Amino acid sequence: MNVNSEQTEKKKSKGNEYFIGLLTGTLMMLALVIVASAVIYFDIGGAKDSVAEILRIDESSRVSIEEKSVELQAMESDLTVRSDELTKQEESLKKLETKLAKAESELNDKQAQMDEANLKVEEMAAIYEDMDPVILADVLADLTADASDQSENIKIILMMNRERRSELFSYLDAATAAKLLSAMTKGG
Repeated sequence: MNVNSEQTEKKKSKGNEYFIGLLTGTLMMLALVIVASAVIYFDIGGAKDSVAEILRIDESSRVSIEEKSVELQAMESDLTVRSDELTKQEESLKKLETKLAKAESELNDKQAQMDEANLKVEEMAAIYEDMDPVILADVLADLTADASDQSENIKIILMMNRERRSELFSYLDAATAAKLLSAMTKGG
């Protein structure tokens, strides 16, 4: 069994030597890249020009690249300004949208109130039509005497059919009929 362990040790030793050699080579390449980068970056011995010649970048190309860089920076600045403007406009539009939604809600509420009021007027008109004209004339005389605003009564009377309205006015006293007819001709 000693022979097997000696062979295993030799294989491990060769593997370690290979790994150490690979690691040393990698570190040397890394050091070379770092040194070359530093030489180019700090322009030691005109290294930038040499690299530019190798890469065939002449002065006009470098100037062109610098000009494009300046143009790109200007465009970036312009886009930033436009982005800020669009953000402000978006915020303004959101505020307007909120106001519009609120106004729409208020309009819907008022429409619902008007619909409810119209329904009440229609119901009252149906009641007025079903009432005896003599009794209705007395009721309207009392309502007209107590109220200065006859708009609700006028709306109700105008919703009644024409024959029923005519019959009602024939039973009203002259003063009440005159007040109601005057209010009807004035539009409520």
